[in-house]
Amino acid sequence: MTDGYQLLYPDCLRKLIDRSATCPVAVAGLSWIALRLNFSYIPELSGISFEVICVEYPGKHLTIGAKYRDPTVDREFAIVTLIEHILNTASAQDFFDFANQNASWDREVERLMQ
Repeated sequence: MTDGYQLLYPDCLRKLIDRSATCPVAVAGLSWIALRLNFSYIPELSGISFEVICVEYPGKHLTIGAKYRDPTVDREFAIVTLIEHILNTASAQDFFDFANQNASWDREVERLMQ
């Protein structure tokens, strides 16, 4: 855990994370997943909030951070399982609707990378 966040690096998000500093669509994807995680009703994940955060090691990039109300627990396996479920069941239209709500993902990349 770093600064109160558990940093998530599931294989299914590796390409988005790797391109997050230079590809606005990757940031849109990470943001969409974080939003979906926050609005998932999984009892095992209650008390955990998710957001896209900037990490400066190794190299500067963005990933999803999990902030636990109780920092003594670790629910990474359940979180990764839910991320995989979201990616396998949500429609592309859901993502496009979300991505089109923000007129400039470039500005979002700049804001998050500061």
